Amino acid sequence: MVKRQQVAEDLRHRIQSGEFKIGDALPGVADLARYYGCSWEVAHRAVWILHGQGLIRKPHQVLGTLVVAGPEPEEPDVRELLGELQEAIHSLRAKLEALAAALRD
Repeated sequence: MVKRQQVAEDLRHRIQSGEFKIGDALPGVADLARYYGCSWEVAHRAVWILHGQGLIRKPHQVLGTLVVAGPEPEEPDVRELLGELQEAIHSLRAKLEALAAALRD
């Protein structure tokens, strides 16, 4: 894998893990180059890879490079949700029956 792709992949992982959150500014390209031990150009290209993937907004002279997409949402456990829903329905039915019985008395 090319170095710029490695840097982009690591930054993507750091964004998706929540280390960099939506609205956070990424470190500057010079700081990224020092952190990853690469050239300024490699770090710059890695940032533009993430921009092309919609994870960040283009670098801005004042604000820096902002994260605009966060971690991928987790898939819900449908069976667990169904079980919880069935329990809630059962509990609601019992309460409705108790209420109906109280109103009859």
